[in-house]
Amino acid sequence: MKQTSNEIVCTTVAALLHYFFTSVFCWMLVEGIHLYFQLVVVFKKALRRRFVAYYLIGWGVPLVLVAISLGFGHAYYGTDDNCWLSVQSGMIFAFVGPMLAVIIFNLVILGIALRVISRRLVNKTEDKHKNIRSSLKAAILLLPLLGMTWLFGLLSVDRHTIFFEYIFAILNSLQGFFIFIFYCWRNTEVRSQLARKKITFLTAREHSGSVTIGSTFGVMTNRVMPSRQTVTISVNHC
Repeated sequence: MKQTSNEIVCTTVAALLHYFFTSVFCWMLVEGIHLYFQLVVVFKKALRRRFVAYYLIGWGVPLVLVAISLGFGHAYYGTDDNCWLSVQSGMIFAFVGPMLAVIIFNLVILGIALRVISRRLVNKTEDKHKNIRSSLKAAILLLPLLGMTWLFGLLSVDRHTIFFEYIFAILNSLQGFFIFIFYCWRNTEVRSQLARKKITFLTAREHSGSVTIGSTFGVMTNRVMPSRQTVTISVNHC
């Protein structure tokens, strides 16, 4: 029995895939916007509001896009071959359109970022922008990766192109790993924060250890001193 035989389940799976895949690119859009604010705007008064806007873009915009697509063409969510957007009907452009828009926008932001970084390197202020360069490097590496994976996804249009489906599935399953490597493990800002947390933890542990030793020594002293007084009193009495 085919997995696509249950229309409701297949439509639900296709809608969820559409939402989460769109969310990946919306968070890439957030990265581009954040780079722009770090490099060009450079003020942090509304930082908390900005992060609220980031969450709305990353999780809210995909929800709106999927809701609109489902409202206009829910019948094209799921085909006889797979639980994904229909290519023949053109519904696939409900995902491809925003994806291409995000990639083009981020390419423009990367161009602006590279120009700003090159100017500030000439002015010998590279130490102040080490974290920005790290984020920029991660974005430059991830944008081609995301574009390459979805190129294989777009090429897998039917059962005759199943080879591209396997490549797409393998590369897409590794996206989280690459995001972790480039944005967390290799990110200078994240590593510096972890180093600070480690130093704070070790300092607090050493401080608590010294306080414990001091308290123990004080208790032992208080226990020893009365016994000495007792011996002195007994000797004077004799």
